[in-house]
Amino acid sequence: MRVAYQRTAADDAGMTIVELIFAASILFVILTGVLGLIGQTTLMTADAAQSNVMTSAVNAYVERVQGLDFEQVAIVGETPDGVLLSVETTSVNGYTVEFRPYVANRYEIEGDPNSKILFKDLHIDVTLIRADGDVETMSTMVVIRDRSEFLTRAERNPATDPTIGFLGGTPPDSTVVYDANWMDGTTQRALYLSVRVDAVTGRTIDSVWIDIDGLWLAADYLGNRAQWYPGIQSWSMSSFIWYTRQKEDVVQADGSVIQTEAIPDGMRRVTVYAEDSTGVRVSATRSLLVDNRIPGNAGTPAPVMPGKATSIDIAWPPAMDGTSEAHHYGIWALRMKTTEEVTADPSSYWLPVTLTGNTALPTAGYTMTTQPFTRYLAYVRAYSPRNLASAANVWVAEAFTTRPLLTGTYTITGNKVGPTWYYKTAVDLDVTPPNMHTWSSTSYLWHWRYSTGAEGSRWTSVPELQLATSERAGAPYQLEWWVDVYYTPAGTTWGNGTQKMVTSNRLPFNGTAVGTFTFDEGTW
Repeated sequence: MRVAYQRTAADDAGMTIVELIFAASILFVILTGVLGLIGQTTLMTADAAQSNVMTSAVNAYVERVQGLDFEQVAIVGETPDGVLLSVETTSVNGYTVEFRPYVANRYEIEGDPNSKILFKDLHIDVTLIRADGDVETMSTMVVIRDRSEFLTRAERNPATDPTIGFLGGTPPDSTVVYDANWMDGTTQRALYLSVRVDAVTGRTIDSVWIDIDGLWLAADYLGNRAQWYPGIQSWSMSSFIWYTRQKEDVVQADGSVIQTEAIPDGMRRVTVYAEDSTGVRVSATRSLLVDNRIPGNAGTPAPVMPGKATSIDIAWPPAMDGTSEAHHYGIWALRMKTTEEVTADPSSYWLPVTLTGNTALPTAGYTMTTQPFTRYLAYVRAYSPRNLASAANVWVAEAFTTRPLLTGTYTITGNKVGPTWYYKTAVDLDVTPPNMHTWSSTSYLWHWRYSTGAEGSRWTSVPELQLATSERAGAPYQLEWWVDVYYTPAGTTWGNGTQKMVTSNRLPFNGTAVGTFTFDEGTW
């Protein structure tokens, strides 16, 4: 006769092979996800670092070239005065950065190399090489002008200088822009960079251009550059739409050319320049906050110890969003269930916690309101100005436990024998038991310290202690109290499954008056 046997929760005969295989499968799926998140976090952090190094290196290179004499802005060997190397390499923070410049002259008479050179377009192909061989490339173009020429050709004078400014269709300073758009309240508008330039009577506006951070000429969706040669006294442009995802040609090692997005997220300086027929140059600037991409992942959050029983500070390394820190952060938390809660619902050990003001944190930190001697998990996410979320939730490396709260009363009694008073102190102490699911038993090591420096201790298996001192002539004993709690949080992940110890607050020394008193919270 075959008999069906069903195991119950009360059975303690171990796990079957089928159960072991099933548990191992679940653990494998969890570990695969966690390892994937770790790899993605590392990659996003490395990408942000590379972008910052490349931007800084390009800025430094361009500033150095702009400081050269105009005749020197040429490749060595192409002109007698040229000083730019065809390939220049430098090291920045462990990265190798390679510059390949190309200079195109702009002549007063277009196509006539014997006419005067008005300015030079400096094209730069940049390659960044990480120590592990990873490569990132970009290209940019900067206009180089003959400073001595326009300084000597005309005197700057407010009465005769051209006037320049952005027109009303251009978004205000600090506006968040993306793709070719910006938000005017709840209305999405096209990202016009509208300008007007006027020269004084007898002069004309020879050239107008708009650049981004002094590194890139602004471009529209079709790749048309924001560079014009009006040749008239008054000129305006109200139809140019800046495409913040503009692309630049990048030459690969094999000679092929690919296009990559050039403008990094972050606050960008948008400047319109104009130069009149006497060489006087004027400019106007708007600062616009580019937000095309999701920010990088934040660093691993961690509690800042020591924390109190009812609050704890959590901090994490900031995330980068292009060249700026992430606009804001969100933090979420889970609480480990108590043993009673797990018994009622064994499907999970964790419950979500409601956190106040947790989704618009301007800095990488949060003060979390907690319960005494409770175990928590937390994770954070970085957000861009448009509320674009980072790729992954970044969890704490290990669940964390708040400290138990020690409370109690003490009673001082007096007994006069002849002319001498004798005092005795009795304490009744309670400490928070584990407010979480635990394995095995919890034990308590109580400590007290006399004002003389002598100490005593006692173990208990319960979260309470009653103790009385011996009589002392002249004054009661002065003691300080605290307790170390040894516990084992349930589970095998997030640092659970092994015995841990946490220390309570320290109750202050007793008073000297006869009577019964309540301890205050003391120190942490």
